[in-house]
Amino acid sequence: RIFDLRDACEDRAGLESRLEEIGERGDAERWRIPTAEVQLQDEGGVLGKGSFGVVRKAPFCRMTVAVKFPLRKLQDANLRALPELCDEVRVMRHLVHPHIVGLVGVVVE
Repeated sequence: RIFDLRDACEDRAGLESRLEEIGERGDAERWRIPTAEVQLQDEGGVLGKGSFGVVRKAPFCRMTVAVKFPLRKLQDANLRALPELCDEVRVMRHLVHPHIVGLVGVVVE
């Protein structure tokens, strides 16, 4: 496990602290993207939907990217999935393959 957030996921104060830590790690490793740099398209930009979230088109650095975001704000029931999501981000950013969509970065808020 790259990010061990199990203890932090028990309460909101711990979660806020860990999200800040994740953001700092993202800044240091250069995969964190400021929220203001990603402008979501209108509803016509939806590329897909699933049980966890929606994928939409957005312009970023003169290219069109796919943005995956949750359907709802992080709720207590979803907090247990946060460590796996963080691990996925750190692994995905190193994958380069023609059949895998590359990870450009992550907005942490």
